[in-house]
Amino acid sequence: MSAPAAALVVAAHADDCEFGCGATVAGWADAGAALTLIVVTDGSMGSHDPELSDAALRDRREVEARAGARVLGIGELRFLRRRDGELTEDPELVRELAAAIRELRPEVVITHDPWRLYDLHPDHAIVGRLVVGALFAAREPRAARELAARGLDPWRPRELLLFGAEEPDRLVAVADTVERKLAALLCHESQFQTSFAIEAPGDRERFAAAVRERALRADPDGGGPCEAFRCLALPGW
Repeated sequence: MSAPAAALVVAAHADDCEFGCGATVAGWADAGAALTLIVVTDGSMGSHDPELSDAALRDRREVEARAGARVLGIGELRFLRRRDGELTEDPELVRELAAAIRELRPEVVITHDPWRLYDLHPDHAIVGRLVVGALFAAREPRAARELAARGLDPWRPRELLLFGAEEPDRLVAVADTVERKLAALLCHESQFQTSFAIEAPGDRERFAAAVRERALRADPDGGGPCEAFRCLALPGW
């Protein structure tokens, strides 16, 4: 697919963008797209160290997220700092995301597949559902009317891409950017033990091989490294 002029990624946690669509957005950045990443939670569950405070972990993860965003070419990064692991479908959060969509006016929005089966982290599906609600509120002039009073007119992106999709139907070739995806993931050192299983010598190479292999497996026809999405066209929804 061709790069959009502007795209918005909404992710539950600081490393979810890298895992789900990092190579895709890196390619879009190279093509001149204006990219924004919104991280919804504070990431405070992402450690097994009982001595590490939530605030310290949050701050570290935000530093790592900014480093990863620079690698991918994401121009703007926003942190909503909702409590990790405790997200709900809060109408205020829907309005906050709708406001961002109206403000940024992205052609494409990317987020988690809210209908994916067997995803054990509840924040992922909830963020996907929040974004769906926000897209509706962003496009409808009679929804979230206070946004128009703030000068934020309705906006409808042309597509919603869902990563980690239950039934992907859009492949994006990422041969030129899969190494950027890996480099951005490796910025998240706080997650090496808890999420990446990087603890011993050689684990980093094993992790890198797994990331590359996953990109190769995304294309069942063997056409090269890809990232896979479910694509929902929004103009007629």
